[in-house]
Amino acid sequence: MSFVFDRGIPKIVLFLSIGLVAFALWANSFGLIPEIEQNFMFLGVTLVVLYLTVPHRKDARINLQANLLPAALSLISIVALYISYIEVQTTRGAIPLGKDVIFGTILILLLLEGTRRVVGPWLPLLSILAVIYCLYGEWFPGVLAHKNIAPEWFVFRNTLTGEGIWGTALSVAATYIFLFIIFGAILERIGLIQLFMDAASRITGKRKAGPAYLAVVSSAFMGMVSGSAAANVVTTGSITIPSMKKMGYPAPVAGAIEAVASTGGMFTPPIMGATAFVMASFLSVPYVVIMKAAVLPAMIYYGSLLVAVSLLSKKLKIRGLVADEGRVKNTQSLLTKILIIIPIVVLMYGLLSGKSAIISVLYAIAASVLVNFLLPDNRLKFSDWLEIGKDSVIQGLQITTVCGTAGLIIGAMTSTGASALVAH
Repeated sequence: MSFVFDRGIPKIVLFLSIGLVAFALWANSFGLIPEIEQNFMFLGVTLVVLYLTVPHRKDARINLQANLLPAALSLISIVALYISYIEVQTTRGAIPLGKDVIFGTILILLLLEGTRRVVGPWLPLLSILAVIYCLYGEWFPGVLAHKNIAPEWFVFRNTLTGEGIWGTALSVAATYIFLFIIFGAILERIGLIQLFMDAASRITGKRKAGPAYLAVVSSAFMGMVSGSAAANVVTTGSITIPSMKKMGYPAPVAGAIEAVASTGGMFTPPIMGATAFVMASFLSVPYVVIMKAAVLPAMIYYGSLLVAVSLLSKKLKIRGLVADEGRVKNTQSLLTKILIIIPIVVLMYGLLSGKSAIISVLYAIAASVLVNFLLPDNRLKFSDWLEIGKDSVIQGLQITTVCGTAGLIIGAMTSTGASALVAH
């Protein structure tokens, strides 16, 4: 995301981001914090950062005064609900109070608005329909009808228990997904992307569809460590799209090839998209099971894509590359290339040896930090580590809000029995 900030916002965002990254690493390694309490902290900071970095519309300027109110309300509502949650667990029990309804409603509205800002209106609209169905079930016909749920109980269940916003989806975002985002951000900074682009360039060589092959192969490599189609396009597309246009591909075709190639990164092991982690959590299976199941589909996807771009290149009569034309220059030394691969090896070893995804990625993060200090060139500075923290949180805004909103929908469906009805 790239926006025009008011003075003061970058420092606030940087401070919050570094704090959240440090908290996530501590909570998932040494901390003994209950999952739902970790979710409170994670969503609270995420919403504050979101309202300080994402404007209410795409062409708007990010203004500190205008965005400070929703950011402050996000923080206040999270703190108030956390206090109420502790009270529910220790003293007063499951009794909704007026303050719970007020702050819970504020949080739900802020979450829906935040989700709209980062992914558009459709998911928030779907969640609003789920809320309407939950509150006014007697209006619906036939088997869809159910007894209306009181608004205070709906808010209580979704904001003060583990069945709504704080459920499995957000837990996955706060643990597996966020740690892998941090890992990917570190790998990008220490030069793994440059190494992948160089390898892809050498593989595609002087073939007639070379630039398109480069887009496919480099996107496959990038997808192995990012799991994000958007990040894939931004990283590899800045090189491959101009190269394809230079070789004679029409601009829409060049963009389409890169977009399709980058989309496959979401299901290319070892680091896949958020859905893979959610699947592993809901199915109660190790992440490595999902990872192994994705190997063949990923190979088929990219294999068929290579065939498609080859046929398209013949149809468009694209000429082959000449000499080093289109070659991605790589100035990394041999020792650097070897060291950069080590964190990926550590991750794969951890996953394949039966360790959990969280433990494996924590080991891989530790290995990447160690590798950085051993690099003979391009060693990261302190400011680079700060940027890694900020980039990790910014990249996680979308998936965090989506998982929180999905939890709201799941909470509404389980409250009404609709989930059991659909399963039946």
